[in-house]
Amino acid sequence: MKKFHTVVLLLLLGLSVFLVSNVSGIIPSQNISRSANAYANESYIATARPNFNVTFVGENQTYLMEVYINGTPRGFAVINDTIIQNLTVNATIVDGVNYTWFINISNGTQSNITGNFFLTIDTVNPSMVVNASTITNNSNLTTGNFTIAFGGASDTNYLNFTVLLVNSSSGAVYNKTVYNGTAVLDVNYVNVPDGNYTVNVTTRDRSNNANRSVSRFVTVDSTPPVVTLSISDSSLIVGDTLTISCRASDVIDTSPSGPTIRVQRPVDTSFTVFAGGTWTDTSQEGTYNVKCDAGDYMGNTALSTGTFSVAAANTGSTSGGGGGGSSGGSSASTGTTATTTPVEVTPVSVESSDSWSSAGSVEYTDVVEGAVYSLSFTTADGATVDHSISVKAVDETAGTVTFVVASAPTEVTLAVGESKEVDLSGDGQSDLKLTLNGITAGVADVSMEKIGVWLEATVSVSTQATEKTSSRMWIWVLVVLVLVVLAVFFFVGRGKTRSTKPARRR
Repeated sequence: MKKFHTVVLLLLLGLSVFLVSNVSGIIPSQNISRSANAYANESYIATARPNFNVTFVGENQTYLMEVYINGTPRGFAVINDTIIQNLTVNATIVDGVNYTWFINISNGTQSNITGNFFLTIDTVNPSMVVNASTITNNSNLTTGNFTIAFGGASDTNYLNFTVLLVNSSSGAVYNKTVYNGTAVLDVNYVNVPDGNYTVNVTTRDRSNNANRSVSRFVTVDSTPPVVTLSISDSSLIVGDTLTISCRASDVIDTSPSGPTIRVQRPVDTSFTVFAGGTWTDTSQEGTYNVKCDAGDYMGNTALSTGTFSVAAANTGSTSGGGGGGSSGGSSASTGTTATTTPVEVTPVSVESSDSWSSAGSVEYTDVVEGAVYSLSFTTADGATVDHSISVKAVDETAGTVTFVVASAPTEVTLAVGESKEVDLSGDGQSDLKLTLNGITAGVADVSMEKIGVWLEATVSVSTQATEKTSSRMWIWVLVVLVLVVLAVFFFVGRGKTRSTKPARRR
């Protein structure tokens, strides 16, 4: 038995020593190298039982390999030559900084150790705080502006925060922000395009422990639906029918509300909801207004408008009926010409508003396409000229309203929030300011305001009296002149008469 123990001891002492981290061993003909996943000096690891992986090429001998941590053996393995060996620590190592470690290898007669290396063990995830100003989960936004606020990392080995904004529809990363500080930081996103997004914050330490926030879902939708209104025919005669349809689509909201079709007949002052399909009520002559609106769940709305006209039936002709409401048998007319009765719009008097007289401005919240507003303006020479402001177009999709200001027609287009000035008298000075405050469901909010000097329209009685007095004065002047001429002739004639009498004889 004693002989056996001696043999084992000789074998253990005969193991050679290898070097980690590119340090060569001193045992002759040895090739000792560190595997690619072995720990480098000053490594940070997240396991309490590290695994040391090395490659060792020996000389057909048996070797003893031991790992020491802070001078205490923590695991060993008996290995043969030409082998990759994983040596796992045999006890749990508590978290700590700058553990020293080395590996000893021997062949029973020779041994060597590597130099001391440093190792930090950290198995705890770093802390993180998401600030209350961070956007809430499942937020729906009409603008791409929102904030992610975070901070509060307290890990000794803290590395950084990473904020990731991802388009959840495509999987593409829209923005990645890396922050190396520990104080609370606001990441402010501005003008993020329409889409569905997820955003989260991850904090890491040097041991690659990670703490990730719950992903927040954000939808950005600033674009109204696309509304397409279809009217099968634009010119009909009384009794014809036509087809009216409308559809709406939205990139983000796959089921926009509506679309809702509304029709206004020539004699109507308001619109009536129409379910779509065949429109049969063409008993009235004139222009029929049609509009269709739709909205998405974000509150974005869109409007499409159109018209069709109905004329009187031709005498002796037969209507073409449905299928588009064309004039049909108008070619068989006996001579009566079909005419369209124009729709008269009663202008709204701006001057009837109390605020126009008292404050010099008025606001209308019910401005629709086709509306007309009237006012008068007195020029510097006292002439009073009537003017009209007609609403040519209300385009909610573009966010614009177009006006025609007359008597001398001037076209003015305003965007929402924009103001423009108009010269009513043609003297190069602005007299009226128009402002577009907003558009909702095809109805605009418009303000009209006096600017510059507005003269009151008055009739000058004194001028008329002066003109009459001046006219009479000329009459009297003529009379006086005539009398003067007559008097001159009278006195001259009398003098001649006296000079021609004969002298008396004495």
